[in-house]
Amino acid sequence: MSEIRKKNMSCRQGSFLLAGVLIFSSMSLHAAKVKSLSSEKKDSVVANVSNVNGKEVKGRNVMLGAGDSSTPRTLNIGLPFSGDILINENDLPVVYTFWTQIPTTCWRYDSSLGAMGVMSFSEGALQYGKVGYIVTSSDREPGRKFRGYGGVNFSSEGNAAYDLNISTPIGKGWGISLSASEIYNHGSFDNLQFANWQDRYESFKAGIYKKYERGQVGLLYKYAMARPITGSYTPYRYLGNGKTEGFNGFDPGRDSYIVGNGLFPYIDFYTGKERMARMGADSVSRNVSHAFYLYGNHRFGEDYKLKWSMMYMHSEVALTMQYPISMNIYDKADDAFGGAKLYLPNSVVPYEGAVQMIASQYYPQVGINQFMSKGELTKSFGQHNMRLGLTYMYYNAPILQQTGTYVQTVENHPRLLSFMPAYPHVTQTFCLGGTGSYSRAFTSKTALYLADDFRLNQIISGGVGARLEMQTGKNHTFPYPNKNYSDFAAMKAAHPDAIDDYVYKTNAKFNYVLTGNILAQLTKPFGLMAEATYNRYYSPYTDYAEKNAFGAPKDANYPLRNKLFSHFESVMYAGGGIYFNLGQYINLVSKLTYINKHNIVTSENLYTALGQYNIYPITYDIKTLGWTTDVMSSIGNFNMHALLTLQNPKYKNYAYSTPDGSASYSYDDKIIPTLSKVLIELDPSYYLCNRDVRVWASARYFGKQYGNKTNTISYKGWWETFLGVDWKVNRYLSLKGQVRNLLNQKGVQGSLVGGEQITNESQMIGKGFVAEQIRPRCVEVSASFNF
Repeated sequence: MSEIRKKNMSCRQGSFLLAGVLIFSSMSLHAAKVKSLSSEKKDSVVANVSNVNGKEVKGRNVMLGAGDSSTPRTLNIGLPFSGDILINENDLPVVYTFWTQIPTTCWRYDSSLGAMGVMSFSEGALQYGKVGYIVTSSDREPGRKFRGYGGVNFSSEGNAAYDLNISTPIGKGWGISLSASEIYNHGSFDNLQFANWQDRYESFKAGIYKKYERGQVGLLYKYAMARPITGSYTPYRYLGNGKTEGFNGFDPGRDSYIVGNGLFPYIDFYTGKERMARMGADSVSRNVSHAFYLYGNHRFGEDYKLKWSMMYMHSEVALTMQYPISMNIYDKADDAFGGAKLYLPNSVVPYEGAVQMIASQYYPQVGINQFMSKGELTKSFGQHNMRLGLTYMYYNAPILQQTGTYVQTVENHPRLLSFMPAYPHVTQTFCLGGTGSYSRAFTSKTALYLADDFRLNQIISGGVGARLEMQTGKNHTFPYPNKNYSDFAAMKAAHPDAIDDYVYKTNAKFNYVLTGNILAQLTKPFGLMAEATYNRYYSPYTDYAEKNAFGAPKDANYPLRNKLFSHFESVMYAGGGIYFNLGQYINLVSKLTYINKHNIVTSENLYTALGQYNIYPITYDIKTLGWTTDVMSSIGNFNMHALLTLQNPKYKNYAYSTPDGSASYSYDDKIIPTLSKVLIELDPSYYLCNRDVRVWASARYFGKQYGNKTNTISYKGWWETFLGVDWKVNRYLSLKGQVRNLLNQKGVQGSLVGGEQITNESQMIGKGFVAEQIRPRCVEVSASFNF
């Protein structure tokens, strides 16, 4: 796969995953351990706490988003979204990596979970080596008596969700827990002509647990099936000054830009022949996973405690996505390909409407195996609370990618177009070309971490931690980008030493994390705090064996890519500020934060009169300086949470040019697309009827965003608004109604596909382009019950 395709794919991965989650404001509050959610409202996990000396982050409303209420939104850290939704279950990541197995294909929020929270930035790095906040969850375990928890949810979009958990003791410390969940998500589109649901999910869990004098152990089986249909792009017309409108009456968020009948063309990687596949078919979008968890805890004497968890999962994973590969939409088909005619299926009449070129990426079902384990031993020594942890992760996954390029109409439920009229005895073809790839990764990571949370005196407390991780692995890959395996016989004939399986090994590469924080409680309500985290991790890349002056393979018929470069990226995070706590009346944290992601590798294409240049590798940095203030207040029956983030996320050292200097671009000090400089959240609520009824609202403001790296195209800021009522009918039943996107704002978000080199806004005014949309207004009602 070429590096430019990798770069574009990364953007698309972020776009795909962001369809179900929202970017939120940057904050690194620490808090006490997350409490049980059995009595919490189902998609608004909030605790009115502002403790700054724990390992979790509170007040984040992680499940309240404008997307699917069963999946978490992404918490902004001042870096562009990389696609990796970080979710843990029973102290282990639900998947090793998000590509090609999306975490939400094997995890949703439902009644099977007994606790949920958000791990702080530093703890996520220390315990797992991750960059970003991690959503944490724990499965519900049996208690002293038979219990049941369940819920139902319906929406105005036709969505429905049902879930149930029952648990009971069975004697002598033994207990069982059973859970089931069904989700039917129609999505915001008025309808998909080829499928009943945009997201269909079901899961089943069965666990058996044993409690003994010094601890407990549990064995849990989890089955999950997900059938997501991806695609969140919308055609717009750019009006200038950040204003847009749906292209030719296209209704963003309601109309679908996925091929109407679900059929898309691709080139078979092994045969080189054009084939058709249908979105929603098992081989295209069905994901099935079987996971086994073995976990527990044990006390050694009175001082040592061991908490441990292991998970093995086998998954059959498929992923398919369509995305525009050209920025401009052609208003007339005749303008697209130098006057060449285009025809609808089964038609001999030239099509005259608007068209756009689209590409498909099709990853057929493959089997993925992964094993993860974690153990953490804790012991207190006077004023020191020590933690010693060991983690191990093993990943075995093949990736088969098949692609196709085609032309479609620009309308609701687009139609495929062919260069061939449907004359008798003429077979219409729709795929303009496509190349695939194959690889298999064997990766293992073994890490040891040590942390000390200490108190020096009545004023000063803090913590330090370090993680050392050894990464090993072996990768097999077909080493010819822009070629299919069907081309290998011809390459072998011309180059007898040609190989079809390039193997490169990772031999003992060491990643590490360093963390530290300090808290000075100057008075009872007021104090100072500071923290820092440094995370360095291995990120190798490959290049062609020989390149010409344009950055392309020297021999286009033999594009061997077998040069491996050992490479590390790093992230530095630091922050400091003040806190002020006055009982329940005010809990305030205000801090400055700095984050720097260093040594990122990418590629860019440059078009000149001499031809197309592929500039690779390019390394650059990202730096963000921000200020965040978070306030929680409770006065009588009124509660208020407010958060303000001002940040300045910029590219650094990001410039490239052709070898002869005939063309160049620089993104230095440009604001990173998709990130706002101003973020606001307001969450008021009020209790009525002896606190049995809670009326609440939430408003989140996302300031102006840029759609491209040159910052010439911008999108106006917008509000995400929510309004709801929660009614605790009795101790067994709670009802809820809420409206998402109360103001029904419509607009654009995400990167402008193909707009990296637009240097003047006037180049785009009046033209069509494709980006993401904001989900329209949606009304939901739900009930949760226990017995």
